[in-house]
Amino acid sequence: MNIKELIDVAKKRQNIPSDLQLSKALGVSSQTVYNWRDGVSFPTPSHAYKLAEMAGVDPAGVITDVLAKAEKNPDVKKVFEAIQKCVTAAAAAIVLTALPVSESTASSKSMIYQEYTLCAVDVRRFSTAIGTTRPSGAATPRRPATHR
Repeated sequence: MNIKELIDVAKKRQNIPSDLQLSKALGVSSQTVYNWRDGVSFPTPSHAYKLAEMAGVDPAGVITDVLAKAEKNPDVKKVFEAIQKCVTAAAAAIVLTALPVSESTASSKSMIYQEYTLCAVDVRRFSTAIGTTRPSGAATPRRPATHR
């Protein structure tokens, strides 16, 4: 979902009729919302979070997408895009874990978990390379249970 669509979904779900009223709800100028819509600028992570909440979509995916689009450095942009893929894979793994299990579903769960794990490893390698670490208390990915 692009920023224009996110703005429209947020407005629709919150029964907000105009970009002007949305800007007031977000605490920004109407010009700021117009700039987001036109791709002139991008929401801050805080505003992206609020828009995602208003639209009823995953804030992590929206924030990483906004960070990737706003980043000018191509190397850092690639990292944000990799994180975005991890977030998407993790969300898919969570959804599939909650579904009734058939043999094909179990296979899909396993494949998505493997992709998520590889993404997590890549992000950790990058974090180590640039000198950052995972926040204390952050969960380690666990393999979803498969039922037969």
